[in-house]
Amino acid sequence: MCGVDLSRIKDRNPMPKSLALTRIIGPVQPGVKTGKWTKEEDERVKNAVNEHIKNSALASDGGAIINWPEVANQIPMRSVDQVRNRWTQRLDPTLKHGIWSAEEMRVLENGQRELGNNWEEISRRLPGRTKNMVKNRWYNLKTTNKKNKKRKVEETAAEGVVGIPIDAPSECGSLVPPPAVPPDEL
Repeated sequence: MCGVDLSRIKDRNPMPKSLALTRIIGPVQPGVKTGKWTKEEDERVKNAVNEHIKNSALASDGGAIINWPEVANQIPMRSVDQVRNRWTQRLDPTLKHGIWSAEEMRVLENGQRELGNNWEEISRRLPGRTKNMVKNRWYNLKTTNKKNKKRKVEETAAEGVVGIPIDAPSECGSLVPPPAVPPDEL
């Protein structure tokens, strides 16, 4: 089924074959669309959430309590999880999607040093940034730093051990020793 040999998975994994397949290809929900969201779907989500917020009770923190199943009923072919994630990760107007400020970077670095990979807690210190945004920014930063360090090491190695081109003259003369002179020519 789907090019996956379930018997081999079963041998290495004690879970039922049906659950193993779900883990591999994801849950199959008839009538639920997957993949890219259209502009029309995004507009429907925005309108449904905004309408729901107008008519709902407020939470203790002043935010609206959103009944996601009720909102998702207004978005055909999408699951409750898809609708909730689309709003909380992409469409919520309180989210910042632009370049990170120096202050945000400082908070991220200090938060990671203090809290480790507790992205939820770090994101609470960065209004407008979700835990996924925080986590992705941190790992992107680490990857960029690794690439920069590697490039710097490669450039240094190409220039010579001390960072000076091997054949470049120094204040004390050439780094390259003069050719050996046979003793009889001295």
